[in-house]
Amino acid sequence: MKRIIMISFILSIGLAIVYILQERTNAKLSEPVIMNTEHGDFILHLRVENTEEGFQVLRSLEYTGSDPVMIEHRTPLIAVSIDHTRHAYTGSPVRRVLEPGDIYLSEQPLIFTFRDKGKYVLYAQCQFRMNEEEMNIKLEKDLQFE
Repeated sequence: MKRIIMISFILSIGLAIVYILQERTNAKLSEPVIMNTEHGDFILHLRVENTEEGFQVLRSLEYTGSDPVMIEHRTPLIAVSIDHTRHAYTGSPVRRVLEPGDIYLSEQPLIFTFRDKGKYVLYAQCQFRMNEEEMNIKLEKDLQFE
């Protein structure tokens, strides 16, 4: 009888641990998040949405000016991080001519793995040069995972 009680107790604890771990790793973004910010003739667009692996961030830079412009940037054009503001830029400069109305998609979607339930801060920074002027566009948004 003691054996059955002990085995039942151990199984109950094991199931509770599995349930708790599963609940923590199954956290999903409560809803897709769309962010935009304007800076001069540019609009930085971000969309955050759930995926099978966790969540992804889609990034683009829209040019709304009236004349073509040459921009120069390092990789990535739009850096994204969760809960920290430092971004790393690497590689040789990339040059690109943007025509009026162009939307520059310089990178693939950025995939993040699952997070624990709770609130996190997404930081995005778009950094480039145009006509020898340094452009620096930033976005910050709270993300809720349930």
